[in-house]
Amino acid sequence: MYRADHGDGSRRLFVDQFVTTQSETRDWASLARQIDGLRLDRSVRKKASQDFGGVVRRTPAAIVDARSSTHEQQVIEECRRLRIPLTIQGFGGSVNGQSLVGSGILLRRKEKTPAPVRFLDDTRVEISGRSRWWDVERRLHKEGMCIPVLADFLGLTVGGTLSVGGYGFDSIRHGAQVDQVERLSLIKPDGQIIQCSARENADLFSCALAGLGQIGLIDNVVVRTIPHTRYTVMYNFAHKSMIDMAKSFRWMANGDAGPDMFKGLYSRGRAVSTYGVGCGTLGEVSNAEPPVDFGRNPRRFVIPQHRFARSLLVSAWVASFGRASRMWVDYVLDYDGLLSFVDFLSTQIGNDAFGGYLKSVYILGIRRKKRQHRIPLEASGAISAPVAFGVGLYSMVPRSDQSGVDHLRAAHATMLEKCVALGGRPYLYGIHEFDENILRQIYGDDYVALQQLKAKLDPDGLFQARKLIDEARAL
Repeated sequence: MYRADHGDGSRRLFVDQFVTTQSETRDWASLARQIDGLRLDRSVRKKASQDFGGVVRRTPAAIVDARSSTHEQQVIEECRRLRIPLTIQGFGGSVNGQSLVGSGILLRRKEKTPAPVRFLDDTRVEISGRSRWWDVERRLHKEGMCIPVLADFLGLTVGGTLSVGGYGFDSIRHGAQVDQVERLSLIKPDGQIIQCSARENADLFSCALAGLGQIGLIDNVVVRTIPHTRYTVMYNFAHKSMIDMAKSFRWMANGDAGPDMFKGLYSRGRAVSTYGVGCGTLGEVSNAEPPVDFGRNPRRFVIPQHRFARSLLVSAWVASFGRASRMWVDYVLDYDGLLSFVDFLSTQIGNDAFGGYLKSVYILGIRRKKRQHRIPLEASGAISAPVAFGVGLYSMVPRSDQSGVDHLRAAHATMLEKCVALGGRPYLYGIHEFDENILRQIYGDDYVALQQLKAKLDPDGLFQARKLIDEARAL
């Protein structure tokens, strides 16, 4: 449905073809003596040819495992000088090849030991973009603090999730993960490092957050923290259907005080909403009450250190599908849009549009936070309602089933069209397929401004290419 229109995109295609040809004819053994840490091992490169999604395959010409931010700067500078395409990868958690590179260098951000967390005051900390959230959260807990919003899986890197936006079980109260960032240091495509905030280099700050790493590499970030609550009391409510569950969220959409945590889940024909209440002591656990009354008793259970427990459960759920391709997409809408979207989704499921591959539908509430700066590509910020709702469609396809992949791509194109028609936005982490037309329709002048900024910082189009538009697949 979305075909590449290369009116003003032809230059990027020419550059992409040019650097691919250049990469194929390079003497990589010689380059290994110029770029510190360059690895050419065939087996290592082959293992790095797929991301978490397992759908897209691109084998890098070489790999560098970054040892520090200084090392990252050096590699980026050398790639710029030698005109070599470069892509940055943290955990490799992308699902549409966003963290892969073909005919270029893959710079992997992996830490052998956790980077230190620097405490600035009672509410702010400075952390490395290369750190895993698991390590950051564990360190903060020792001081009685935690990050306000985290994704369900804590093995992702700080820079990785901030580059897409970051939502989680806690977003109903605290908004997006990028809303917690006060300032950051950015390694630009020329290797130079610059400080950014809402008041200093604000254009870079806005586009670095939820910008897919297109205009630079997030180095260190200063983020806000909140007191850590050791226990979480969960309340599960069963619903007759997915649309019945969505209708029950109306009270949150009005902007009323929400619960501490919230999610909705539809899987195997069952719809369950979960509300969480954070408690610091066992006494608070005993006195906790459900934050919503649906006229029936919910299932109640208590989880200590729920974020770590949830991360392990998510890992186990993913592992239960074996070597499946993970075709995941997320959409963000206001409440009325959610109802129409879920109704349409239910019809699509009934018509077998997902071919039995859709394993769960995951709904989150994302409270709108007052921002000092715009974040153009972050999905929830474009929703004017007090609370936006994220809808994740998580499909698993056997790795050898190409027809299943094609079937789901068609289904996703239909759902994206519906989302946009309802005034919603896609979450850029997913396996969406875009062209210039749809991007301009969704982001308007912000997309044009981003392209102009990227062209200024990276005139040869070598840094973090193929993030929004995958030229190879679009053609």
